[in-house]
Amino acid sequence: DSVATLAAVEQLVAELRSAMTRDGRNVTLTPDAEKKYDVGDNMLTAMSFNHLVSSKTAERTQRVIDMVLKYLPDTIGFQETSPDWMTSLTSALGSIYGYVGEGRNSGEYNPVFYNKSKFTLKESGTRWMSDTPETVSKFEESTYNRIYTYALLERKSDGKLIMIVNTHLDHKSEPARV
Repeated sequence: DSVATLAAVEQLVAELRSAMTRDGRNVTLTPDAEKKYDVGDNMLTAMSFNHLVSSKTAERTQRVIDMVLKYLPDTIGFQETSPDWMTSLTSALGSIYGYVGEGRNSGEYNPVFYNKSKFTLKESGTRWMSDTPETVSKFEESTYNRIYTYALLERKSDGKLIMIVNTHLDHKSEPARV
């Protein structure tokens, strides 16, 4: 993919610069078609979508699903995800992605989707962004109740843990965003 290609090119350029500095002369590069450039095992791809809860159309739904299937990110955070959006997403992506998340009182979710072939879900939850995160609540400054969803994932390839947190901050109140 493009991220891996960029990493490989950057590594190749670094090797060239090192060779030129070391020898103090021009370097002729003969690429070895069999050489592989390691981009590390720490790479993680992520995607985020704000659905704009009131603007779900068949065309828009298909564009979101097509984008996810084109890039197949490791994790995806969706915001303003209505129950209708959740039905469409889980139907189209459920064979590849698991998800966690609960809807807030308006029914909107901030779900975290994760690639089931790459990760095992260890822990998850949805909390209210307030002084009482375990119960339906909000900061006084907030326009609406806000939630965040988290997923603690274990990468199957090496057992490394990663925490994904997805939220949608207040659109009017700076103090609530802070």
